[in-house]
This record gives sequence, C-alpha cells and structure tokens, in this order.
Amino acid sequence: ILESLLQEHGPFEVINTGVTGYGLTQETLYYETEGYKYEPDLVMLVFFHNDLTDLVREKEPPKPKFRLVNGQLELHNVPYPHPSQLETRDKEEEWLSAVGKGLMQRLQFSETRALIEGALKAKPPRCLKPFNPPTYWEYAWQTVEAILRRLSESVEEHGSRLVVVTTPPHKEWVGCWTSPETEVMDSVCTNEGIAHIDLLPGFSQAETQPYFRRDLHWSAEGHRLAAHMIYDQLVAVDFEPKPFLEPVGANFEGKLELVGWAWGDSSSNLVAYPVPSGEQAQIRLYWQQLEAREDYQVSVMLLDGQGHNVWQMDRPLLDRSGRGTSQWQPRGSEVLDQYLFSIPPAAPPGEYQVEVALYPWATQAPLNVIEGGHGTRLEVGTFQVRRALRQPEVKALDLPSPLMADIGPEVRLIGCDLSTQGVAQSGETVALPVYWQARRDVQGDYGLLVHLDNEEEFSVEKLSRLTGDAYPTTEWTKGEVLRGWYDFTLPPNVLSGSYRLVAQVVDMATGEPLGEAELGELAVEARPRSFEVPLIQHPLSVNLGEQVEFLGYDLKADHAVAGDTLHLTFYWRALVGMETSYKVFTHLFGDDGRIWGQKDGFPGKGTLPTIGWAEGEVIVDEYEITIDPGAPAGDYQLAIGMYDPASGARLPILDEKGEIQGDRILLKKIVLGEQ
Repeated sequence: ILESLLQEHGPFEVINTGVTGYGLTQETLYYETEGYKYEPDLVMLVFFHNDLTDLVREKEPPKPKFRLVNGQLELHNVPYPHPSQLETRDKEEEWLSAVGKGLMQRLQFSETRALIEGALKAKPPRCLKPFNPPTYWEYAWQTVEAILRRLSESVEEHGSRLVVVTTPPHKEWVGCWTSPETEVMDSVCTNEGIAHIDLLPGFSQAETQPYFRRDLHWSAEGHRLAAHMIYDQLVAVDFEPKPFLEPVGANFEGKLELVGWAWGDSSSNLVAYPVPSGEQAQIRLYWQQLEAREDYQVSVMLLDGQGHNVWQMDRPLLDRSGRGTSQWQPRGSEVLDQYLFSIPPAAPPGEYQVEVALYPWATQAPLNVIEGGHGTRLEVGTFQVRRALRQPEVKALDLPSPLMADIGPEVRLIGCDLSTQGVAQSGETVALPVYWQARRDVQGDYGLLVHLDNEEEFSVEKLSRLTGDAYPTTEWTKGEVLRGWYDFTLPPNVLSGSYRLVAQVVDMATGEPLGEAELGELAVEARPRSFEVPLIQHPLSVNLGEQVEFLGYDLKADHAVAGDTLHLTFYWRALVGMETSYKVFTHLFGDDGRIWGQKDGFPGKGTLPTIGWAEGEVIVDEYEITIDPGAPAGDYQLAIGMYDPASGARLPILDEKGEIQGDRILLKKIVLGEQ
C-alpha cells in the first residue's frame, strides 16, 4: 500500500524485510550484515512496546543481545549457547504453557471486547488508567537510545536515512492502558537527530477496527491506516530519495520508452559502480508504456571493454502484477524493472558496459531505437570491475579440457573454451576465451599469438595482451585466475576443414616467444561468395572511401504511413580487403533534418562483416526501418552510409576525381500519407 502511494512522487520500491528476530538487537544486526546491501534511500524501523521489554526480560531466547554496560553497548550470547536436550524440552514445555495462557487471555479479552462493541455499536471510551513506570524503565530506554544511535550511524555511513515508526499496542487503541512510550521515543529521536513517526494519534481516532479481534495484530484496515499515516508524514517532511535515475528517453519504435536507469537503489551520479569480479550487481530499468499491444521481452547484456558479451539475461517485461506489456494500462503508465546480474568468475578488472535490447516475444526481432539512441542495442551505463575478493577454483570454470600448461616462470595457461564457438565461417571474426593463472606476481608484459595448423600452418597477424590493454599482466598477482579474449579474423580465402589452434605467449617488449601450447581444434567452413552483380531496382555506383562501392538498392514501396516498416536491400562490392568492421547506417529524415526512422547494423545482420569481404565480392544486405508512429504526413529522405563503430567516423563519399562529396548517400524520397 505504501509503495503504491509513493509512486506519484517517482519510482519507489518498498522492501519489507519481515521480522528479523526479536527486538532492536536483531534488527540492527540484520541491517549491518544484510539490509545495507539493498542500498536503501530510507530505512524504516517499526518500534513496538515489546521491543522495550525484550531488552530486560530474564528468560530470553539464546540469541545475540545488546546490553548496556558502563554506558557502552556489549553484544552478549555470541556465540549463543546450545542448550541440552533436557533444557530444550523444559523450555518447550514452558513456552507451550505460556502460549496457552496467553491465548486464553486473548480469547477472553476478545470476547469481552466483542460484547462491549456489540452493545455500544462503537469504540469503547478510553479508560485513562495512570501509568506506573516499571523498575527497568530507565535502563531499558538508555539501551534503546544507544542501539538507535548505533543503527543511525551505520545507516548514515551507507548514505541512507533512518526513520523510527512507533506503533501503538491494541490496549492503547481500546483505551485500557496508556503509556508515555511515544513521548519518550520522540525525545530519544530528537536527541539523536532521527525522524520519528507516531501512529497512535491516527489509530486512536480510527472508528473502524484496525486489529484482528482474536489475534491483536493489524487487520487489513490497520495496514491501510498505517501506510497512509506513514505516507503523510514522509510527504510532510519532504522526503525525497536520492536522484538515482539517469534519464534516457529511448523510444523503441513507438511501443515502449526506457525513461531511465540506475545501479541498484543508488545514485547514478556515481561515475562508475565498482563490483568485484565474480560478484553480483543490480541494474534498474524504468519503462513507460507508449503503444505496446503485444508482449515484449528485455535483453540485458554485459560487455567488457573489448565488446565481448560476457553475460546476458532475456526475460519478459512484466509489471508488479506479473502482467505482460500487452496488458499494461494505456499510454503513460510506468514500470520499474530490475535485474541482478553476475560478473563472471575470472573476469579481469576494467570498465564494463551494459546494453539493453527490446523485442516482441512472438517474432524475437529486436526493435530499433528511434529516439534517444540508435540501432537495436541501447548503451545504458558503464561500471568498473575490481579484482576478485576470492579466486575461482579451476574446476569451477567448467572448461571442457583444462590444460594447466606452464609457459615460462610467471604464467600458466589453464585452458580455452571452444564449446560455444561452433563452425567458423571464412572471413569471420572469432572471439576465443582463454583462461590464465599467475604463478607469481607477474613482472613481464605478455601477449598472445595464435597459429592455425591444417595442411598449411598460418598465424593470425595479431598480437594482443593476455587480458587486454586495460589489465596487462604486469598487474597480475600470484594465484590470480583470469579470462582473456583473443579476437582474430579468418582470411576470406581460408579452406574448409578442422584446424589446430596453437597459442604462443610473447614478450610484448622484445617480441621473444616464451612458449606455446595447443588449445584445441576449430572447425572452419568456407563461406559461399558471389562476384556477379545481380539485377538491381535502383542501380548506382558510389565510392565509399576507396573501401566499398555502393551498387544500388531495392525498395519495396516508396509510399507509406507513420508506423509502417520500410524494406530495403543494399548491394555492396568490396574494392579492397578491409581491416575494419564497418557498420551501415540508414536514416529517414524530414525537411527539418529530424530523423523519424533509422537502422544501424553490421552487414548481413552481423553475419557478413566487412573485414571478411574478399576483393571484388558482391554483398546483398537487407534492412527494415520502422517509421516513427508520430511522423507527420509529407516527403521524407532516405540516407545511408558506413562508419567505424569504434570512432564514429564515416567513410567519405568520393567522386571520380577522388574528392570528398560528403559522408552519406541520398536515396529515393519516401512519401508519408495521412493515416
């Protein structure tokens, strides 16, 4: 109830940790060991009168408990004693006897209470019996204040705020007992600078029964009343959470908008969210309904600094009631979604990127981001991975064939995982995960070369550091287990067959090899190629940076309405062999230059990267561009081109003299009609 009330002030989540034990000791210890991990903006402690008596009762459960000794808190019963079987049986009998008496008293009191209510048809008048403080009163409250001081300091150390909520016992609502507990708590909280919310005034005025008659716990009405009172108090003190949402405003083809994101509950003002390797982190995505009429799935991907997808989760996008996007409320409704993701064991320290994609469950085809980003994968945020708190066991890496090959005195090659590689195509870039272990604190700066051996041995002319430039081997410490990636591109003319992969470790400074080991076998298949130009609907000849020739395009229709999808086929020819994997951009823009539809992607939906094109090869490349549903009727222009995704630099358009004529190719105009 409280969570729903708070939503009008922004995206809130209320986490009820339940009853974590008995009394303030257990609640404080729970926050210090577990609760802080939720990274709350506000910590709410609900105080009941038995929290006071639990601090001083003689017969207590054998759990850790704070005692105030010479003004200092001491934790007793640590470790708590384990009673004998005889003591356990005696305590069980004693407990059952006490529970039985208590139940009889509650039943008798409830029956009396029900008779009074039935006769008066209203809440009975308050008795206003005088309060006589018990002997333990002063000591108990001193202990309460000391515990709250400790809890408040711990909460503030984690960037949160503490609020104490005092809830009245049933006797006070009935009016048969009064106590200055709330006044004392108010004084304690004032002394310690802690916000205090007292529920007694609201409960004492309630005419509807807020308690279960036979149980004396809150009824549904009691929970509703408490939620509204807490909400009113939070609004009155102008409580606002830390501004944790980083605005995005990414429009996915007019269906859904990603409004913002955050790491956990914490402020996105953090430059980087530090997470140890092998641990977990949380990301929150805040979605808004636009015109989603079918159910969509979200894909959250974790990429390392080299662009390798090291973790991914795909799941339906649901609201808090478990409803898919097709059942969400009309335009404007918002949902806060969260994902707990794991940093893979052996992931090297460095900067990692989270990307998000959205696709319909039925077709699995990713939606384009038409505003607030581009392409089908939206870059959300980056964070830093730190060195692992504990190194993973080699067997936990689940490598198909561990090698455990010592290469030189400082590094050990643990193995390589080829299980997910499948058959590699000629011209394809292969990402090879290789696992290493430091035999000692490493002094040398080492790199890796890979040889492919079939009938003719050839090496991939690429030397790269074992775990990337961001974490060179000079940073490795003894016993550290790490996964590196070795990316290499198979030559376009490589023959089909099975190739042995041989890893060679090289000193980056001198080029001297330290040793080598066989990684396994890679199946390679030569990709069919065409060097003939097919029939093209709109033939052209455009030179893109002396790298690629644009031969023309097919366009299924040049008339459409907002929300339609344009189907295009591009024809390219490689002028030379390329060392850069260029990306294709396609924009649909109006007279004012605003883009109303776009698609960015690698040729062949990623299966035909330009680095795999053979000189003279003709590539057929298909794209679909969804027009923004809000696009007004009128004339629109299509423009395409290629760019280096690493730098964003576009290939220039050259004329016959080699002079630059711009960086995009204008295609036929598209006419949007009225819907």
